[in-house]
Amino acid sequence: MFQAVIESIFEPGVNSQLLKATNITFVCLVVVIICMLIGFGFNIHLLVLLILSTGLLLSINWFVSELWRSSNEAKEEKKQE
Repeated sequence: MFQAVIESIFEPGVNSQLLKATNITFVCLVVVIICMLIGFGFNIHLLVLLILSTGLLLSINWFVSELWRSSNEAKEEKKQE
């Protein structure tokens, strides 16, 4: 997987391996922040970081899904022509 991610750097667009690596990284970040919240008790800074990192993870996935959807629609339009 690591080699596929490195190779995807030199390709245009986002492929599934890069998205998978991004998701794994952000899930690990969220888990670490949750563990810190549990271990150190409630901290407003950690709560804000948790909200921001979760929002960023969701927005990245939404954006990539919209990008792939529009790409598929463009391909279907070319096939119909």
